[in-house]
Amino acid sequence: RFEGGVDIITQHHSLGLPGPQPSALHKEGVKLELWLPQDIAEGAQLREWTHTSKAVINSVNDLHTAWETAVAADSIDDSQVPHVTVSIEAVKTKHGTFKKPVLTLKQFVARPIDWTIKPVVPTTAPQIADAGDFGSAAPASDAKDDDLPF
Repeated sequence: RFEGGVDIITQHHSLGLPGPQPSALHKEGVKLELWLPQDIAEGAQLREWTHTSKAVINSVNDLHTAWETAVAADSIDDSQVPHVTVSIEAVKTKHGTFKKPVLTLKQFVARPIDWTIKPVVPTTAPQIADAGDFGSAAPASDAKDDDLPF
């Protein structure tokens, strides 16, 4: 929901917690951190991309599936990151013709030294944490002495 500022509730569906819709004004969307090569970044290399378009959400879901498949098939570790290419295609729906990004997992490359995004390691069986009254959930941790995030 965007109204006079940003009010984003983040929930990752792979945790099994899509959660209730906070209000009729809230929409499902994606929020990603991207790292752009210096030669095309035109400023900061770390960017955030947020979108609520179903075409974009479906493209990100397809990319995520390709990533899971590649990681399961190869010995990819956190020293490697996906190199994703983007193209645009027109998609016709009952509401008209729209442009949709096509996100293609080209290969895995060495993690740039100055990349500040933390590694994400896929799990075969996601652990589910109860979101309770706090909105979003994080994966459950086996460690009982983890630092709290505040």
